[in-house]
Amino acid sequence: MKVPVGYFSLCGHVHPLAREVADGARPVPGTTVEMHAVPEILPPMVREKRVAVIRQDLRS
Repeated sequence: MKVPVGYFSLCGHVHPLAREVADGARPVPGTTVEMHAVPEILPPMVREKRVAVIRQDLRS
């Protein structure tokens, strides 16, 4: 059975969580895990505003 693990990680925090999901599925006999980074799909203007908000939150 194939188990796709899709994730989007703007700042890198979600990737370790996705890796944990994949690691949990791998021991199941007959399972193949595939990790897929999902590309950003938001328009550039929205993406820039979101990144600015995240950076502001990180400074707090």
